[in-house]
Amino acid sequence: VKKAIISIIILLLFCGVVFYFGWVQFAVPMGNCGILISKTSGIRQEPIISGQFAWCWERLIPTNTELRIFSLEGVSLKDTISATLPSGGTYSSFLSGNPDFSYSITMETSARIKPESLVKLVEQEDLKTQEDLERAIKAQIRQFNASAVEFILQNAQKNSSETITLKPLSTQELIEGTSGKTGFEDIEILFSEASNVKIPDMTLYQYAKNLYMEKTEDSEPNPASTLSSSISNPKNEKIESLSQLGELLTAYPALADYLNSNIDNLDKALSVIE
Repeated sequence: VKKAIISIIILLLFCGVVFYFGWVQFAVPMGNCGILISKTSGIRQEPIISGQFAWCWERLIPTNTELRIFSLEGVSLKDTISATLPSGGTYSSFLSGNPDFSYSITMETSARIKPESLVKLVEQEDLKTQEDLERAIKAQIRQFNASAVEFILQNAQKNSSETITLKPLSTQELIEGTSGKTGFEDIEILFSEASNVKIPDMTLYQYAKNLYMEKTEDSEPNPASTLSSSISNPKNEKIESLSQLGELLTAYPALADYLNSNIDNLDKALSVIE
């Protein structure tokens, strides 16, 4: 009986040790996320988050696994985006004073990686350190900021008739306006704000654009009009040629005598004038 009890205790201890070493969540600090990579199974598709049960048999094999730990805290980035509205320089030249159609907006955005997206980024970009992750997050924040500026300009153009001073847009409005929930699915936007907003007069820009389009259309020849003139007056060119021949014969009487003596030369003369 004693041997049986001892055997059961040893077995339980062994099972406890096995369970402990496979219970991988203990190795991930609070507020962090772990990605398990093993030689036998590759990248574990489920992220390991502190406080959530996770047991991996791959950890039982010595030197078989690597646990990459990343922080889930937000990353902030401040961008100043400036440029000129499309064809702004060209449109400006059609107005007196050459108004400035450039814009400048400073975007400050904070975002964090979604745990379910971290596995994909580690697999695709081979992220190893927190610095690697922050670079990947900032790259997506820059894309979001560029989309947010585009949305702000569109919003300004839509409301240009109301006021030049635009109402600041909230984080939620910027997310919805840029399709942030679907277009940037790897990150969660925590905060976004536009400041130092310099936007040109959108009404004036639209006026200059319309003026440019009108001038361009007026300067282009109308093929239909030219064709219509040619069809309605098919003999215009011939009549003009004959008129030129008459003026030539009046100026040079000797040429008239020559043509009278050889009527075949008349067609040649006409062909030269044409």
